[in-house]
Amino acid sequence: MQSAKAARDALKRHYGGYEKNSVKAFQVFYPKTETAIKHAKDVLREKHFGEDLRKCNPSTHVHRVVEHLKSIPERTA
Repeated sequence: MQSAKAARDALKRHYGGYEKNSVKAFQVFYPKTETAIKHAKDVLREKHFGEDLRKCNPSTHVHRVVEHLKSIPERTA
């Protein structure tokens, strides 16, 4: 995607009720997190991008952030 607008438009095409910051959208997408992480790793491996992704649009290492966040134990108050 070349812009946030392009990403939102694609989400709206595939998930008609998509609205930014929607709890409903979270409920649709969160269960797909592990699949998204796997796909991100597969793309990096297939394309041999390595660590430096500055010239590898549209690849990122955001899956690492998600994995880290998921590894933090849930705190109960």
